Amino acid sequence: MNIHVWQHVPFEGPASIRQWAMSRNLAVECVPVWQVAPRLPGPETRLVVVMGGPMGVHDTTEHPWLLAEKQCLREVIDAGIPLLGVCLGAQLIADVLGATVTKNAHREIGWFAITRDECVADTWLGPLWPDTLQVLHWHGDTFAIPAEATRLAGSHACANQGFLYRDHVLGLQCHLETTAAWLERLLHHCSNELDDSRFVQDAGSLREGLKHSDAMHAVLGHVLDGLMEQDGRHD
Repeated sequence: MNIHVWQHVPFEGPASIRQWAMSRNLAVECVPVWQVAPRLPGPETRLVVVMGGPMGVHDTTEHPWLLAEKQCLREVIDAGIPLLGVCLGAQLIADVLGATVTKNAHREIGWFAITRDECVADTWLGPLWPDTLQVLHWHGDTFAIPAEATRLAGSHACANQGFLYRDHVLGLQCHLETTAAWLERLLHHCSNELDDSRFVQDAGSLREGLKHSDAMHAVLGHVLDGLMEQDGRHD
């Protein structure tokens, strides 16, 4: 059994999701979608994870492979395969589902709390999703909540931090998968985005915030376990 991880750049990999998968005896198959078009996975795949990246969902002229990725995302959703989108991954899912993806009012880079929507209690995520959680953000765009989806949470800088669609599709704007190594790669490749904006922290604060990692990873692990149980292929 395995999980598929679609990557948009080499430096944004699965991070703590890999450790979670290994603890569940799941192999991790990483797909560099800028080089290899993703395919609809077979029954041996328990979960598809779509990672982040510095490009935007509308940058199809510069990154034409985004078109094939969006088409395959539609197939994954329709097939009922458990699907997690992180940051750009969540924005791509929202776009495929017909929701708008635009520039957020604020660039949000740093450790900021997200507060859950009261509607979460009516979903399978209810017992797993805390009222508040300190998480790492690194984004400039935002998604609207797709039709028929449940809004999960928001932050002071960004109203929509997550959504759940048809139980088996989860989009998260924030980076619950963050590890120290993942953060260092982001700092190396994207430090030009650290400015003096209201919701942008400096490198020292970003590293200091890793003290929240254990609590964040615990929530992510429970959520991933629950998401795999929402496999629509067996309905």
